This record gives sequence, structure tokens and C-alpha cells, in this order.
Amino acid sequence: MGIVLFPDWLIGESLKTGALVSLLSEFAPTIKTGPQNITAIYPNTRQLPLNVRVCIDYFSEVYGNPPYWKYQN
Repeated sequence: MGIVLFPDWLIGESLKTGALVSLLSEFAPTIKTGPQNITAIYPNTRQLPLNVRVCIDYFSEVYGNPPYWKYQN
């Protein structure tokens, strides 16, 4: 028992079920002070390859906005 600093994607389910509780939620510890993103980088072509488009669509659907692991109070 104690206090830990874990990313919310790792312990989100435990927070949702109440197995863990959030402390100091008014603080957002991070190395970067600005928003962080997941970015897809692909070649600038007239016709985007289907496998690239499918991959981008998949990650957009899986992670959503905000990402599924972001704990909501």
C-alpha cells in the first residue's frame, strides 16, 4: 500500500472499478507541459495507400477522442 505514479492507460480499469483512487488529481505530471498526441506520418501522395488509410482509421477508432484509457471522473 502506498502512492504510485502510473499512466492512466495502465491503471484506468482499476480507477473505474474503485480498486485504486486518484490523489492530487488537480495536478497533471508530465515531462512535456503541453498536450501530447499520437500522430500518423505518411507520404504526401495524391492517393493514400489503402493499408495506410485502414491503419489510421483503425487507431482512430480504437483510441477515440479522448483516448479510451483517459479516466473520467
